[in-house]
Amino acid sequence: MSSLTTAIQDFLDAVLPKAHATPEIAAFYSMMRDYPWRGGKMIRSKILIASCVAHGGSFEKALPLAAGLELFNRKQIFQSSSIINLSIWLYF
Repeated sequence: MSSLTTAIQDFLDAVLPKAHATPEIAAFYSMMRDYPWRGGKMIRSKILIASCVAHGGSFEKALPLAAGLELFNRKQIFQSSSIINLSIWLYF
């Protein structure tokens, strides 16, 4: 695992909520925390950080945006997979 992947995962671990009293919200938090650790290359987030640093920005300032991009990308993948699965289920 690359150091950028570890940095993004560590940042997400620090900022994402860990628990909630309402079971439905706790389940949502659990899913949000689970996805970044399921594997994947995190290529978009890494490109964002590398581009920022290459243009004179700092790694620390790029990290929150890279982590947000990673969560957004994972959400899009999950959503499109769900829609495809639902479409197949409805078709047959």
